[in-house]
Amino acid sequence: MGAGARGGARPVRPTVGARRPVSRALLLLGALGALAYLIEGGLQRWSALQLETTLGASPALSGLAPKLLSGSLAAGRLLAQRFARRSGDNRLVALAGAGSAIGSGLVAAAPSAPIALLGVKVSGLGLPAAAPTRPRKAWRGSWPGASSRLHYSSIAARLPS
Repeated sequence: MGAGARGGARPVRPTVGARRPVSRALLLLGALGALAYLIEGGLQRWSALQLETTLGASPALSGLAPKLLSGSLAAGRLLAQRFARRSGDNRLVALAGAGSAIGSGLVAAAPSAPIALLGVKVSGLGLPAAAPTRPRKAWRGSWPGASSRLHYSSIAARLPS
C-alpha cells in the first residue's frame, strides 16, 4: 500500500516553480511572428483584389496572386532550412524580414500588375523563413517552454477570415 492509503498521510503534490519574466527578445520574436502571419494573411486574402481594382488587371491575372503566394510560401519553407544550416538563424531571419518588407512594399506601391506579382513572389519567399526559426531560437534560449508557448500563441493570434 502507498503512503496515502494508510490513513493520515496526504498525497505529495509537485511544487510549481516560480515564473520567469518574459524577455524582450522573446516578446520581439512573438511580435515578428504575429506580423508575419498578418502580412501572409493579408496577401492571401487581398492581393487579387488589389491587382484587379487598383491596378486594373484582368480577373484571370489577378487570380494568379494567391496561387503565386502559396507556391512561394512552400518554396520559402523548403529553402529556409537549408539556408539556416549554412548561414545561421540570425542571418536567415534578417534576410527573410528584408525580403518580406521589400515584397510587401512592392505589392502596396506597384504601378502595374507584373510588379505587384513580383512583390507577392518576393514576400512569399521571405515570410515563411522565420516561422520555424522563431520557436527554435526560443527553444535554444533560457526560458523553458518558450518554444511551445510562442508557437501556440502565434497560431491562436491568427484572426479568422
